[in-house]
Amino acid sequence: MPTLSLNGAEAFYADSGGDGEPVVLGHGYLMTSALWDRQAEALAEAGYRAVRLDWRGQGRSEVTAGGYDPWGLAADALALADRLGLERFHWVGHSMGGYVGYRLALRAPRRVASLVQIGTAAGAEGGAARRQYDALLWALRALGYGAVLGRVLPILYGPTYLADPARAADRTEQERRIRSNSRAGVFRAGRGIFGRDDVAGQLGRITAPTLVVTGEHDRPHPPHQGRADAERIPDATFVELADVGHTPPAEAPAETTRLVLDWLRRHPIA
Repeated sequence: MPTLSLNGAEAFYADSGGDGEPVVLGHGYLMTSALWDRQAEALAEAGYRAVRLDWRGQGRSEVTAGGYDPWGLAADALALADRLGLERFHWVGHSMGGYVGYRLALRAPRRVASLVQIGTAAGAEGGAARRQYDALLWALRALGYGAVLGRVLPILYGPTYLADPARAADRTEQERRIRSNSRAGVFRAGRGIFGRDDVAGQLGRITAPTLVVTGEHDRPHPPHQGRADAERIPDATFVELADVGHTPPAEAPAETTRLVLDWLRRHPIA
């Protein structure tokens, strides 16, 4: 995986290449760009140029002192697009990547051709959730992943996925990816995104056609949040995935891929 310097951070990214319409994918918190392996492969096979990056502090990107709030990450995403010569692109974001997606569409509306927002929300983190996440962050920083994963995994994934014996190997791989992240980087990233501002009142300014996807059992961002966000966006569609939790790209990869490809085919870059 190559690297680029983006606003002072050495960032790892993957680019399928080609001259197809570019699709940039932003992963969720505690994860890496590998979250999108199956979707990126399908996108490339369908003729799209699939681009994804590890957010600063996560995966193989540099752990920096700052720049972790969603606006700063949106600046990183735009810098990546600039360096790769992507004048207009589709954005597909999960959770943290969705926080970035809304801000990209607000900051650079002419650059974002369409949005797919998965397991995310435009609002700020609620008080009770913010206190819970802050406690988990400090426990992770002090004690390591073993002290928090038992509480974190049911937040990230739905009950059906976690209980399915046929998905045991996949769950092991998902946990391995989480543990591969720098604890310092995850701590700083968490402080940045859990303290994010509220942009729900600005969603009416988004001009990009937007698909909002939420799992039925998404605990951090339940369906009513996604539905409310979609209702604020002038050209938006809301889809609820039955029996899926917070992370559809991993829990329901085939359905997620189908939704993304169908959306892109119906919203080509003019």
